[in-house]
Amino acid sequence: MTTVALDRRATTSYLSRLRLLEQRGDLTTWLHARTVKDLRQFLRESRQFGLMEAGQPLHGLPGTFAIHDQDMLAFRGLRRDERRRDLPQIVMDQLLDDSALELLEALFGPDARALIELHAEIGRRPTETCVLRLQCLEWDAPDEPVLVHDMPKVKRTDCRLPITTATAAIISAQQARVRERYPETPPGELPLFPRTGRNPRGTATVTDARMTRFLRDWTAALPSLLGPDGNEFDRSRVISYAFRHTFAQRHADAGTPVEVLAELLGHDDLKSTQGYYEVSDQRKRLAIDQLRPLQLDRGGDETPFVERLVESQRQRQRVGQVAVTFGGCAEPSNVRASGQACPFRHRCFGCEHFRTDPSYLPELKTHLNQLLADRERLAIQAPELAEWARRDARPAEEEIAAVQRLVRRCEAKLAELPEGERDAVEEAIVVLRRARAQLTGRAAPGGQPLAIRQIKPTLTPRVAADGATR
Repeated sequence: MTTVALDRRATTSYLSRLRLLEQRGDLTTWLHARTVKDLRQFLRESRQFGLMEAGQPLHGLPGTFAIHDQDMLAFRGLRRDERRRDLPQIVMDQLLDDSALELLEALFGPDARALIELHAEIGRRPTETCVLRLQCLEWDAPDEPVLVHDMPKVKRTDCRLPITTATAAIISAQQARVRERYPETPPGELPLFPRTGRNPRGTATVTDARMTRFLRDWTAALPSLLGPDGNEFDRSRVISYAFRHTFAQRHADAGTPVEVLAELLGHDDLKSTQGYYEVSDQRKRLAIDQLRPLQLDRGGDETPFVERLVESQRQRQRVGQVAVTFGGCAEPSNVRASGQACPFRHRCFGCEHFRTDPSYLPELKTHLNQLLADRERLAIQAPELAEWARRDARPAEEEIAAVQRLVRRCEAKLAELPEGERDAVEEAIVVLRRARAQLTGRAAPGGQPLAIRQIKPTLTPRVAADGATR
């Protein structure tokens, strides 16, 4: 039986082969680590389920053929940046530029252009984009298009993904081309992207392998593709799945709550989604230091700032405050209770212990809009409330003024920064919002969620080439 030849020597030889492939550039560090991890899990579960017992498929495989802890040591501490599969925004801008898309169309036709352009926008799995039905576009309202699609991998059907009107226009144009090409085939039998060859009725779909070929040949034909550092970007990273990772990373950077992004991506396990929110302690600390000079108190005034803090001072600040919905709280009893025992009924905007900074600007603006809407609604409606109850429920003018002042001051602080410093601050804001978005399941004082929530979250966030969310 051939399996008896598989022993520790075979394991070592296999691992050496993987290292050689990585050194030659044929295998990324991330894929190297993932391959070893997957093999380890396969062998472990095979033994657990008895597949190596007599009469089973892997009977005779010796126990020495295994991946041990020391084999995984090389991958411990692997940085997120070393295993990222999303594409930098500057690369996405070049790929989706009209000149690049025109080259794609010249090489493979308008269908290929629509396929790649749509795939880059919607963040679906490659197979999910390829098998979209012709009648996949619906409208919840005149300006609210929705993509209806299936997720076979997780056994979900008729999923509804809100999209932009520009994305809907791509779908509409492709629908018209397909109907013109196959007028005799009922629309319900047609895919959005029919296969070009051996497909007389148009019912067979393009494959993800075909999409991969489009991407490979197209990117190879581009005259240039520059990365964030201004050097030539590794074109082998432009694969169909990279667009899905880019879609997910944009949302994480924009502060989309993790459970919302999990729903958009069709993840059954939140751990798969949380990988996009990973922020190292070092990056988080640097981001906090970057924003500390911009911290404001309840009145919109700058808080005392020390240029350089030793680590013990940082720790003292960290344990001396607790997160609240729109910033931080330094009230001692509330800090000891992890934010759940405010002695002032969570009146943060009137409390001297409250601190905020520009990274909370979206929440402050959303809250201000809600206060203004509540003021108007309660001024003329709610007949079921007694007058004293209506007065108590109506937002105080002082609270509205306080939030308006904080919004203006945060915007002014950002506007006053020199261009280079502003870029660094915007990058720090992205880091902190991504980190806070992981806290979506926890409640902040007053019953409000700690996660980054907006009345209408942007479903296709865009970021500038420097990485700042727009």
